[in-house]
Amino acid sequence: MGKIIDIPIAQGITQQQVAILQKLHGKNKFQAAAQHRVLHILGNIVREPMFILLMIASLLYFILGNTEEGLMMTGAIIIVATISLYQEFKSAGAIDALKQLTEPRITVLRDGQKSIIPVEDLVPGDVFLAEEGMKIPADAMVLQANDLELNESIITGESMPVEKNELAGHNVLYQGTEINMGKCMARVTATGNTTILGKIGKSIEDYSSQKTLLQLQINNFVRKLALFGITAFVIIFLVNYIHYGSFATSLLFALTLAMAAVPEEIPVAFSSFMALGAYKMSRFGIISRQPQVIENLGSVNVLCLDKTGTITENKMQLKEIYDFRHNKHIDCTSSGSTDNTTLIYAMLASEHNPYDAMEKAIWDAYNLVNEENGYSNMKMVYEYPLG
Repeated sequence: MGKIIDIPIAQGITQQQVAILQKLHGKNKFQAAAQHRVLHILGNIVREPMFILLMIASLLYFILGNTEEGLMMTGAIIIVATISLYQEFKSAGAIDALKQLTEPRITVLRDGQKSIIPVEDLVPGDVFLAEEGMKIPADAMVLQANDLELNESIITGESMPVEKNELAGHNVLYQGTEINMGKCMARVTATGNTTILGKIGKSIEDYSSQKTLLQLQINNFVRKLALFGITAFVIIFLVNYIHYGSFATSLLFALTLAMAAVPEEIPVAFSSFMALGAYKMSRFGIISRQPQVIENLGSVNVLCLDKTGTITENKMQLKEIYDFRHNKHIDCTSSGSTDNTTLIYAMLASEHNPYDAMEKAIWDAYNLVNEENGYSNMKMVYEYPLG
């Protein structure tokens, strides 16, 4: 937490260069492929053989006059389709969230002058100024830095802050990472979908899930069943028509056989159970892009997880302080007033509005055992560098 000094002003790029680069690279924002998401999702649902089988069963019920059964089957179709749509829109939130990972405005140097612009107007070559608490608006290279540390967990999954400076190997900044401490001047190297974060977003958007084993088996079964049903329908219709000479009677016999050949309970049970399983998992914070993937979880032997922010909270917590003067351990996880000089000194040595994970943990512990703000009756005179 060194004393931040003013960074010399550089020339930056010119307005003429900005116009050229803007046309070449576009806006600095994640650009998802344009598509009619609702129609796209509904199209995928309707093309499923299981869904087609349900529709055929529902239609046959109505044709045979079994309106009650037809309505029940239609209701099951609507429920399954609704849950599938819900799952798709929930998973789409991961892509939309990428658009919120940059600051709305940033200070840049253009024509030798400071100006504040929307982050989406950044172009490669722009020189920007960033300080503690800000998110890096684009992939960049450090030109000058002072006590610079970044939280790169959004990219690397590591919760500990990373030191950055002008030296090769330590001078790369990634879009979406957050400055825990310090200040820097950096030059933009990539914007929009060409940033590391943008490529991650693109990979999420382009992901295409494979059919599960049960889906492949059911689809194969439905195709064979449909072939059998159509063949039997034609044969029974022709035989009865030749024998009785009545079109209506022959059609009724053929439809009855086709109805008996369609096991509508199987697709209803399969689709409903998968959808209900996906809904239950969503209540625990686990979102699946398609309900059918729940079936694949039954054959999982090894589950690999990224620790930070997945099975942990991506934050530090001060659990205990050792008071060497009184040779005792002080619990920092329970509320209540305590006269702990060490904790007070640690709080005073931290920033007033900290961004560093360790300083946040110290402040949380201090606020838990102290009712008053430690800075409320104090005045900052001078800030000394640490180290």
